[in-house]
Amino acid sequence: MGIVDGPLNVAVVRDALISAFEYDRSTTEVRGAVYDGNGDLVPASMRLSGAHGDRVQAGDPEKKTAVGTEKTIPGAIYMGHLMDHYGHFLMETVSTFWAIPYLQEQRLLFHPFLFGASTKPWMKPFFASNGISSNMIQVIDGDLFVGHLLVPDRSYGVNTFLHVRQADVYRAMKSMIAQAAVPGGVERRVFVSRSRLSKNVRGVSNAAEFDQAMKLSGFAVIFPETMTIEEQVKVYASADILCGFAGSALHNCVFMESGSHLIELGDARTPTFSLRTQRLCSELASVRLSHIDYRSMPAPRDDEIDIEWTLSQIKDLANS
Repeated sequence: MGIVDGPLNVAVVRDALISAFEYDRSTTEVRGAVYDGNGDLVPASMRLSGAHGDRVQAGDPEKKTAVGTEKTIPGAIYMGHLMDHYGHFLMETVSTFWAIPYLQEQRLLFHPFLFGASTKPWMKPFFASNGISSNMIQVIDGDLFVGHLLVPDRSYGVNTFLHVRQADVYRAMKSMIAQAAVPGGVERRVFVSRSRLSKNVRGVSNAAEFDQAMKLSGFAVIFPETMTIEEQVKVYASADILCGFAGSALHNCVFMESGSHLIELGDARTPTFSLRTQRLCSELASVRLSHIDYRSMPAPRDDEIDIEWTLSQIKDLANS
């Protein structure tokens, strides 16, 4: 579907039942949705998942009725899933934020997800830039009955579409968060490194050596895990060229200026193609996306990236 436009709606559900989050490993289905007073599923409450490699699918039944033991609250907004994973948070959790300026309810209900549902420090600037304080957030921990519930449509479907209204959310975030960064110089050519991550760097054993080569080629090498969100957003917003291995770190191109250039390096997971969500992010932000196929060294060094060849490809694209 790509980038979509058109109306986004807010369903008003009275006597709503929100079912608890569940994950069935045998079927890879997730459950947890909103049902109206007649017990009918509210489609807008479902996670838009299961497409193009997404590993989980929504398995909510069409009907569910209250049993009388549920907790009860008078009113709230159902916000979807609180994703304790940066990339999924940036794409999925914020997909209902477009509605916040138009709604009056102060209690925001989130389902947890597979990654967990704790509010991490890095989330706070994103929440604050949308007027969300920590005391407004409630994570659903069991079946819940809500007298008056608002359910916004989601502006992102996993690996499927992005609505143009999500760009407004990112612009608001960029404006407020980048201004909060510590004043300092800006870098125009930036490489996002993975070499200091504790987990395996997707098979690239010479990542640190590649960092050094990128630095010598004129790129500022950054390590997002050592930076505040404010510092990161400022870097992305100021970069003319952002380069890095495929993955959620490059989804930060949504904070780049229109006409900037994103160079995505293939890795063992996506050696010859751009991730679908990456293509959506780049198109939404009007950022030029280039992909460089992953090329390893010959065996027995095939766990190393071919630095010389990859650098030549980067230089050609960066100067084009």
